Amino acid sequence: MKEKDVKTKLAKELKRKFQHVYKDIQVDVNIKHLSKKLEQILDPLPAPKLQPDIDLLFTHVNNMVTVTEVKYFRPKRRSLNLSYYEGLSQALALLQYGFDAVSLMYIFDYKIFLSRTKHEKEQILQQYGGHAWRFIRKMVDRKRRAFGRLGVGLDFTCVIYDPRFKKPRGSEFQVVPMNWRRQTLKIQNLKPGYLCPLKDWKYRNPFVINNDRTAKKIRDLILADLSKNKKNHKMKNKHRRSKQNRS
Repeated sequence: MKEKDVKTKLAKELKRKFQHVYKDIQVDVNIKHLSKKLEQILDPLPAPKLQPDIDLLFTHVNNMVTVTEVKYFRPKRRSLNLSYYEGLSQALALLQYGFDAVSLMYIFDYKIFLSRTKHEKEQILQQYGGHAWRFIRKMVDRKRRAFGRLGVGLDFTCVIYDPRFKKPRGSEFQVVPMNWRRQTLKIQNLKPGYLCPLKDWKYRNPFVINNDRTAKKIRDLILADLSKNKKNHKMKNKHRRSKQNRS
């Protein structure tokens, strides 16, 4: 299964399950063509490095706009196809685009866990998802003192993709719950179709909180371009239908 197909499936599932939260979910939003316009708007300021696309862009019913960087982990011989901390730099770069919230999502293919013990499964989750989560969030010791981590305003979620779980009203995706006390990912409490954390955005973008003007300009530019593309797409479909009716 290709990463784009998995993202498309997840977007459809979230739209179906959380219609009261999400108005629209777009997959692989390409913004590479905006680089020159962005440089003109920000001149003489140095323009931030643009990502070639945004994996998932969520338009909420309350008009919030949030984005997600997705990394799809698959088995590759004895290891995985990606390294841990994968996607962290891209997710941090998305913060400066001025969207209301940004998240990093690790999706693990179920084949990674085949023929493995429970301990081995948790080791994989901890080595990849757990380390990334602990790096993003602040680590806290027993005296509730934060130390040695970023603590940035970035949501992070680990998801397992398993098409075998799909049943009537079920889902091919399930969120891996976090043991907050031990700050580890646990696999024993997995519930097929458990996607509730994917509708909750806990951390607001610090650029938005601080009313960063540059980030707002970038956001407005991207959203205006998306709106224009939608209108053009509707017009093309309208002309296509009219031609079909004439014929």
